[in-house]
Amino acid sequence: MSPARSGFPAPTPLRKGETLSSLIERAGGYAPKAYLCGASFTRTSVRDLQQRQLNEAIDRLEHEILSRSAYGIETAMNEDTAKLEQGALQSRMALIGKMRAVRAQGRISIRLSSIEELKKSESDIVLEEGDAIHIPETPSQVQVLGAVYNQTAFVYRRDFKVKDYLGKAGGLKKDADEDEMYILKVDGTAVGSGSDSWTGWDNESSGWGGSMRSARVEPGDTIVVPEKVERTVWMREAKDLTQILYQIAVTAGVLIVAF
Repeated sequence: MSPARSGFPAPTPLRKGETLSSLIERAGGYAPKAYLCGASFTRTSVRDLQQRQLNEAIDRLEHEILSRSAYGIETAMNEDTAKLEQGALQSRMALIGKMRAVRAQGRISIRLSSIEELKKSESDIVLEEGDAIHIPETPSQVQVLGAVYNQTAFVYRRDFKVKDYLGKAGGLKKDADEDEMYILKVDGTAVGSGSDSWTGWDNESSGWGGSMRSARVEPGDTIVVPEKVERTVWMREAKDLTQILYQIAVTAGVLIVAF
């Protein structure tokens, strides 16, 4: 077990049946500057499972691409149309290659708190060999990725909301899918249109689209703006598979940027 944290980045032998709170106690507790909501917990067995699921999803998508592209080329009305189909196939396979380079991290989303509170919570899990926890100091940045004019990281500001970071990134591109915009939280969870119970919505606006723009952001969060997937017939047909793939990728603790 490697409980890397501010001031104590050292592997620690496990005791049989030991819990996370017990290990942190033995390690001397949290460092003064520890950013608890940014804790990253990874497990080898979970990483292997996530990678297998990710590979299976990519295999299904690749099969779908090859099947539909072969049909499109065979039924092309002329040589120019066939060339267009072949070019599209090359682009799709390049995306598959990018996806195959992704490696799952085996991250399990946990919520750290004081030792006493942690002992009473679901996050106080029994540890396994190979587990690792990293508790960073408070990050100073927020990332903006996807269909914006400047994908980069910006210095975190307490008074900034999603709309302010989008403005810093140059705004949304024409093909941005604002309805599918979401925040990848620093704790590994994702906040999107279905996150009704999340407490980060601002009451100044109504409707989910407006609320998302005025949502509060925490240090280390990533704002993700997907592209619209309805741009082509093929993308409409493959929409379900690509959504599944992205969901698995987020669960695996990785972010596939295919914009």
